[in-house]
Amino acid sequence: MTAIATIALLMPGTAMASNHKKNHEVKPKHRIEHRMHVAHRPEIGKRFKHRPDNGKFIIVNRERMWTANGVLYKMISTRTGTVFVVAGYLR
Repeated sequence: MTAIATIALLMPGTAMASNHKKNHEVKPKHRIEHRMHVAHRPEIGKRFKHRPDNGKFIIVNRERMWTANGVLYKMISTRTGTVFVVAGYLR
């Protein structure tokens, strides 16, 4: 029985299919689009509807701001939701 299982794992078709299922991730569309825009430094004043990935909240001049990839975002609350506006750069 173990020999049959070993042979099945060594076959390229079944191994690729099992790896594809394990590593398959579905990312929200808005995060992927934002990552494309942030590949270069966005200009100051550019607005984003969604918070950028891999960031954290920091306090700058007694104001809570979001920072990600060296870009500083100011959070503005509107009637339709929160908007993240590029306020500056950390580096």
